[in-house]
Amino acid sequence: MMSKVLYPSEIEFSQLYQNNDLLLVIFYASWSAPCQKLAPHIDKLAQEHPEATVMKTDIDAYPT
Repeated sequence: MMSKVLYPSEIEFSQLYQNNDLLLVIFYASWSAPCQKLAPHIDKLAQEHPEATVMKTDIDAYPT
């Protein structure tokens, strides 16, 4: 089974956070050059490790 990167809503984020033993959360900004360079590596990591849940959260979409 191939895993993929998830882009959860705020509610989905809480549910995934509480219900996963192996979770990688990436906080990113779409305008950030380093984040853009890292994106394909995160996708590859998610595909290579289907046992993990990989999520990305746009910091501009959910400001504190």
